[in-house]
Amino acid sequence: GNLKKPSDVVVTSGADQVLTYTWVNVVGAVDSLGTDQIAIVVYNTDKDEFVMLLNAALRSAQEYELQLPLDWGGDEVQSWMLAVRADGKVVSDTVYVGHSTVVG
Repeated sequence: GNLKKPSDVVVTSGADQVLTYTWVNVVGAVDSLGTDQIAIVVYNTDKDEFVMLLNAALRSAQEYELQLPLDWGGDEVQSWMLAVRADGKVVSDTVYVGHSTVVG
């Protein structure tokens, strides 16, 4: 895509099946606006199930807490993230942000 990928993404697994995603909002970049939407995809490799959020947060928020299904506690998950322009017409490439064990 033509948008800047989310930068310096860190994902941490917290209590009660919550994954916290943080990223850096690159201010002033032509291909990165604070109003871009962040989309998150999580794949549970143990259950072969996905959670997808197309408008999880604004790029300017720099953080999002994702509540996963309660029965995912202890499971391994893989995460990806991308940015989408507010009008939905331009997207970034998808970036793999890592694997985590979900804390139950």
